[in-house]
Amino acid sequence: MYSKEYSIIYTFFTLGTEGLPYHSADDNNSKFRRLLKLRSTDVPELHEWLNRKEGFKWLHHSYIEEIFQMYSNYILKKITEEMRSVKYFSVLMDETSDVARLEQVSISFRYVTDDFKVKEVFVGFYETKTTTAETLFAIFEDVLLRFNLDIRFLRGQSFDGAANVSGISNGLKAKILAKVPRALFIHCVAHRLNLVVQDALQGVTEIRIFLGLVKDLINFVRDSPKRSAFFSDIQCSEAEINEDFSIRKLMRFCDTRWCVRVKSLETVLLNYTALCVFFYEIVRDKTSTVTAAASASGYTKEMESFKFFYILNLLIEIFSRIESLNKDFQKQTLTVNASHSEIQTLIKTLQAYRETGYDKFWEETTRKAEVLGVEPPELPRVRRMTRRYDEGSEPYTFSSPKEYYGKLFYEVLDVLLSSLHDRFDTEEVKILSSIENFVTRKSEKTEDESLLNDITNFYGSDLNGSRLQLHRDIFLDYFVDKNGQNPASLQEVLDFFASEEGLWNITSEMKRLCILVLTIPATSVTCERSFSALKLLKTYLRSVLIAKRLNNIAIMYSYRNMFAEELLRELEEFMDQWILKNKFRRSAFALSQ
Repeated sequence: MYSKEYSIIYTFFTLGTEGLPYHSADDNNSKFRRLLKLRSTDVPELHEWLNRKEGFKWLHHSYIEEIFQMYSNYILKKITEEMRSVKYFSVLMDETSDVARLEQVSISFRYVTDDFKVKEVFVGFYETKTTTAETLFAIFEDVLLRFNLDIRFLRGQSFDGAANVSGISNGLKAKILAKVPRALFIHCVAHRLNLVVQDALQGVTEIRIFLGLVKDLINFVRDSPKRSAFFSDIQCSEAEINEDFSIRKLMRFCDTRWCVRVKSLETVLLNYTALCVFFYEIVRDKTSTVTAAASASGYTKEMESFKFFYILNLLIEIFSRIESLNKDFQKQTLTVNASHSEIQTLIKTLQAYRETGYDKFWEETTRKAEVLGVEPPELPRVRRMTRRYDEGSEPYTFSSPKEYYGKLFYEVLDVLLSSLHDRFDTEEVKILSSIENFVTRKSEKTEDESLLNDITNFYGSDLNGSRLQLHRDIFLDYFVDKNGQNPASLQEVLDFFASEEGLWNITSEMKRLCILVLTIPATSVTCERSFSALKLLKTYLRSVLIAKRLNNIAIMYSYRNMFAEELLRELEEFMDQWILKNKFRRSAFALSQ
């Protein structure tokens, strides 16, 4: 290939894979043209080509879009060929609105290769005016048709908890199950964990009020450039006085991610002294507006109270454990059984903390409050009930501040534990637990036969029951010979199987069961990641980006590293396909062969 063609095409791909705009209202001043002019200083042939006065230069944005379309199709073809070769797959779907307020449906697939590599692949955005179950199902069927994927091999589906997708009767889940009963539905575990935190924080009145107060407090500091700069000066002064003080910027509350809000609370605690000084100075400053001074006075009073400091420490202490678990739930390779096991561990940890952790928490919190100069804990004044609500009984009287604040400690933990049980104890988990009991041989022989029947009845023609029993026993005998005991969990079985390539042929039915289990998605985080790409690609300045162009760029950007080297090896063949599309290109460019 001539150097000029290579320079032009490679510049195309550089812009596309970086998600950069390649044309503008004035095509002669586009990023693409400017990059080519820069490269022409090193490539004489390109310089001559760009300075041609007659004939096509092949730089119009329509040609660029055609090449982008070809590359996008090239990537999707590679992905779907591998998906069809492994047979079984699962679907992940989620919806969001873009900067132009258009509804975009993100679709991804999950599959497992023969060497046990779990892959989740994003295949595009689909613009829609409505997000009803019927519309989403039509989009799903259209995607399967485009990629030549057989819905009969669908073995899993993962969405959020919205009624249009998760509805038992008329949701997308129900419509897919009507066609493929073996497509096990999993409500995304990351979404469920987020809902658990939301239940706990909104289910307790005092906590809900506290969160509203902290949100306003953070916004009060950050929303004004003048106040924000003043607070930074106070932080620097605090750092000079106290060597242990580390400057941390106040973090806003995330509107949708409740699990992440603990990070915002941590920044308030780390800046507690600096915030108290800041609000005190705002009140004293005569140039402050009346509204700002009044707000600062209220925040000062709240932060000096023990109740505010106690709730802040309580939420950080409890929900930091969940926030670390939420990070694990962002992994693409996560399995449903592994997530369920982590949830069970969290439940046991929180139960143990509820039984024995309050005394230690109380001592540490009161000690920290004393060091920071927060008011000591006191019992609130007992208020007489309004006559119309008075039922004749006396309100309960707490014997000490420790007992009074302990009520809030136990109430938050009880709501949290209850929500964890309700949202994670599902029928789908019970099915996968049965598979785990079978492959780890935890049950008695009679129950083992029953579990085998349940598995083969669910998967039907996917598995042969008698062979599965034999191959399971061969696998476990080998496992015990290597490790001295039966596997403790399904995850241990999957990890061991993936590392023992010699077992794959002699225990093929066991291998197929493991691949079927791995194919079931635990989360829809791949769709969430595509939303991050959407924000980078369709910005305020590119809000009119049409659906077709958006999809091409999104695919190129999402797989910018995966297929880059492979494309370079096949670039000449790729360009030959483009040249052969019409006679004008054949006369302007030379084929590689």
